[in-house]
Amino acid sequence: YRCTYCYQEHVGTLMSEEVQDRLLSFIDNQEPPVTSLNITWFGGEPLLGRSVIERLAPLLRERVADDAFSAHMISNGWLLTPDVSEWLVEIGVTSVQITLDGPRDVHNKRRPKLGGQATFDRILENLSGADPRLNFSVRVNTDQQNAENVSELFDQLDAAGLRGRVNVYFAPVMPYTEICADTAGDCIVGQDWSRLNANLRLASVKRGYGGPALPSSKSSVCIADNPRGWVIAPTGLVYKCWNDVTQPDNAVLDLASGEQSDRMKAELKKWQDWSPFKLSECTDCKVLPQCHSGCAHLAMQQPGEINHGDCTELKWNLPETLATYYLSHQKREVAEELMDKIYEAGGQDESKNPYLQRLYQIEV
Repeated sequence: YRCTYCYQEHVGTLMSEEVQDRLLSFIDNQEPPVTSLNITWFGGEPLLGRSVIERLAPLLRERVADDAFSAHMISNGWLLTPDVSEWLVEIGVTSVQITLDGPRDVHNKRRPKLGGQATFDRILENLSGADPRLNFSVRVNTDQQNAENVSELFDQLDAAGLRGRVNVYFAPVMPYTEICADTAGDCIVGQDWSRLNANLRLASVKRGYGGPALPSSKSSVCIADNPRGWVIAPTGLVYKCWNDVTQPDNAVLDLASGEQSDRMKAELKKWQDWSPFKLSECTDCKVLPQCHSGCAHLAMQQPGEINHGDCTELKWNLPETLATYYLSHQKREVAEELMDKIYEAGGQDESKNPYLQRLYQIEV
């Protein structure tokens, strides 16, 4: 694809077997020893590197107990045919994130193929035919260009039979690197994003496409500020943040050569030293346990002295988030009660089962 807001350079590189073997050695030599693995396959488009995944996936799985391994994928959805979705389940992938940036016309303008071809209908077709054992989340990268089209997107998901089969969530488009800096003028940030996102999540709950998780305390935000988290590029360069993955100057280790330059050591130390408890404004904030100061990558880009993190929407919409979570929970309870009645009444014939049609019409 050639998404209009992409923050990565387009480098057509696959991970060699030599780098794969060095990655496995990197895992085996960790101290303390690795006892669990959580893998995310991503790119570019990871399914363009299927040959790498086919070799590497079983070698990763065998390094820990079955119940200590999990795998996920971030895909653009083009190659995720029914057969491929079955294969993903077989190699241990349990969930896939797909991006749809609004209804058909809007998405096709924002996320076309390299030659400009439309992608929306192919993605919906693949989602509709995917292995039901896979969990799908649909991410909507949101800015001023597509914030008003959510209802139409839900209509088209309904038409594809995807209600109840995928969860939809919304994320703000952010200028993570200079490559996408020209999109910054369309970004929605701060309190404006918080208000908008609260309304979008409520709409998602009402339409049957999931709601927010219950805010809970966390020890890290993502891979970047997790001391045991690493991003491995196909070249063998190791990063802390996947926003940096096509920028060699931000690598912290080189698996291909086994070397770690002074610059790499300094880059790693920058991440190891990052702590929200060093930020005066964060330590006084009531949502610090839930946000952990937000995206460290964006926070580090602030000019001058850094005394706060990249504040998340929870700072401004925690009450709305809790209310929406409660409504979502209430809706699930009503659905479960109706399901029990359906089974008691027997059968899926709507004309004979008075509870079945009600199940499809639950409103919070």
